[in-house]
Amino acid sequence: MKLNYNKIIKSKTGYTVLILALISFSTLFCQTKNEIVLQVNGRKIGIDEFSSRFNSVPIADNLYSVDELKENILCTLVAETVFSLEAASNNLGEMPQMKLFIDEYHKEALYEKWMDAEVRSQIKITPEEMKAAYKKLIEKRVVEYWTAPNEKEAKKTVLDIKNNKAREADGVKELAFSESLENIEDAVYSLKGTEISKPIKVDDEYYIFRLKKTEPHPNYSKENFIYWQPVLDKLIRNRKELSVVSEKLSVLMKDKGFSVNSDAYKFVVSELDAVIYKNGELKAPQPEAIQQEIAFKKLSSEEKQNTPLIFLKNGKTISAGEFWKKLIVSPYPMNYKNPNDLKKGLMEIIQRIILMDNISDAAVKKGYESSYYVNYQTDMWKNNLLAYAFINEVTKSIHLDEKRLVAFYDTTKNNYVEPEKRRIIPLIVKDKTLAEELSGRIKNGEDIAVLAKKYSLNKTTINDNAPGIFITEDYWGGLGKNIFKMRPGEIKGPVFLEDTSYAIVKLLEIQKASVLKYDEVKDKVYSRLLDNELQQKLADHLKTVIKKYEITINRAALKKVEYAGGNISVKKTHFPLRNAAPSFPLFGHDAKWYTEGVISK
Repeated sequence: MKLNYNKIIKSKTGYTVLILALISFSTLFCQTKNEIVLQVNGRKIGIDEFSSRFNSVPIADNLYSVDELKENILCTLVAETVFSLEAASNNLGEMPQMKLFIDEYHKEALYEKWMDAEVRSQIKITPEEMKAAYKKLIEKRVVEYWTAPNEKEAKKTVLDIKNNKAREADGVKELAFSESLENIEDAVYSLKGTEISKPIKVDDEYYIFRLKKTEPHPNYSKENFIYWQPVLDKLIRNRKELSVVSEKLSVLMKDKGFSVNSDAYKFVVSELDAVIYKNGELKAPQPEAIQQEIAFKKLSSEEKQNTPLIFLKNGKTISAGEFWKKLIVSPYPMNYKNPNDLKKGLMEIIQRIILMDNISDAAVKKGYESSYYVNYQTDMWKNNLLAYAFINEVTKSIHLDEKRLVAFYDTTKNNYVEPEKRRIIPLIVKDKTLAEELSGRIKNGEDIAVLAKKYSLNKTTINDNAPGIFITEDYWGGLGKNIFKMRPGEIKGPVFLEDTSYAIVKLLEIQKASVLKYDEVKDKVYSRLLDNELQQKLADHLKTVIKKYEITINRAALKKVEYAGGNISVKKTHFPLRNAAPSFPLFGHDAKWYTEGVISK
């Protein structure tokens, strides 16, 4: 019997398999009501929201100073809010899909608030716990393990191990602090010498461990307790949160089970298969692109889309069509590698969606719907969604004909230059002695292409009809620059590369830089001209309408906002298809509509 090591890492009972994904969210979302930085009509943006937007933008290549970026974010939030209010006045928020997204973001804010109030706030860590954890942190334990189907067999296995009569161990594993179930970890870290643990039950099996050796942890053993305190706090907190959330969810989900209609499930899987895969392979690996395709796809059977897919214990049902709408706005990715993985994985997504529905319902019952956090998060995402809806309408109003595209290409063709290239035959090997031998043979007249076919690690670059590959000057770092100094027919090497291999290179051909033809870059030309037109239309619109809005900037509150280096522009751990803060095209604070219509007020 082989050990399912996942069971040591986390139990698969009930909803516990989902818990780790539920408890990791930024402390950014644990703030209380604070000062207002910006107000546009009735829309108020506080320090929390401004900080999240400000810190989601990294300053690349010293493009802005921190103060300039702060003013750009201020300008951008004014623009976004104006577009949002314009969209609302045009009833764009009433579109069915927009309503779905707004409701979803509200639900996610309730979920986060519940997790913070009911889980994170419950966690307390004592100094004694920190010190005990540090002793484990700096060590790694190597153990042999055996499994048994019941307690009787497990006790017999322990005796057999002690008497050297046991079967061969099921395997050997390295364990480090916080990487396994707590009872497993406690048992293993209590062992000394070659001691054997008592049988430990995990789900429906028993495990026995024998310590083979103890080693210093390659990273954590190198620094002292004070240095690793932040890491210890996080690791202990995560483990305690796991325990608290497990207890909370077992109570929350006690009377909220569900069952799935297998026929409707097969129907939804087949519909998703047609959207996501072609010949069994992903059409687009990006989960966001997959979600867009789901939004465009209508279910093939009206009768089947009305069939109940999920039967909830409270008597309610969710039809295949209703679930499809949930997938359109779901924060969980659908990019399973193949249809079989999709067939299995969709059940987990159903679990996650039902769990989130129940947590958000529990949050409403607790009164969290009126909390500052839920309100500002919902407003922030709604504002962003509506602003994008407005921009989408403006974009649809732009019409670019062929004549304009060609004219734009003619005036900007220097932006579409194919860089100067070199065609080379590379021969790459790992062994220095072999590299020197092959270099000598080539210099004595042997064909590098023939030798590359036999010895090179990258044989795919050798083609009888068109041998070699084209490279740019920045290829292979310093080697690429040296190749650009070579003459056709010249051979260089062996040269040591960063990946510890050796390269011998023959230059075959120099290809000069050239402007790409219109037909080759037509899509890029269209995108650039469309973007230019869109920016101009948006700026013109802002210039026209900005003075009808009441805009107030609190400069004293703005000064309190600190920049943390753009460090929250990441996906949320618990909602992989969500950023920590909304994105929006950055507006420069030197725009006329802003300097004259906002700052001059």
